[in-house]
Amino acid sequence: MNVPKLQYSMPSSENSPLNRSVYADVLSVMQGSISTPKEVVSFKNPNEPVHAIVQLVQEGSGLIGLEDVEDNKEWSGLFNHILLTARVASYLGRELQKIGEHVDVHLLKAAILSSHSGRRKWDESNWYKKCSP
Repeated sequence: MNVPKLQYSMPSSENSPLNRSVYADVLSVMQGSISTPKEVVSFKNPNEPVHAIVQLVQEGSGLIGLEDVEDNKEWSGLFNHILLTARVASYLGRELQKIGEHVDVHLLKAAILSSHSGRRKWDESNWYKKCSP
């Protein structure tokens, strides 16, 4: 059975050098290394700790390039949020520049990325207290 390969290309409005830069910067910040699966006690629900097998961030943000399906599902929403927030911040910066405001779009994007990039480590350190790196 031949299944057509899906291809995605950014709409022309999103294909500007600035937007390509936003995506490239986000992707570089969201990389990292992940541990091998570990058995932990999960405190996601503090009232009902459970045993779970998880992979923990060892270095970086650890949000892209995930090979484990469950790990990828766990963190896909956060990755999508960061990508959208960086896009919106860049768009807002450009719109403010159009009306005469002095805005450093790259600084704005860097602030978004630095404020969001440690979220997975933060969650893991709270959910899996006894084994976080």
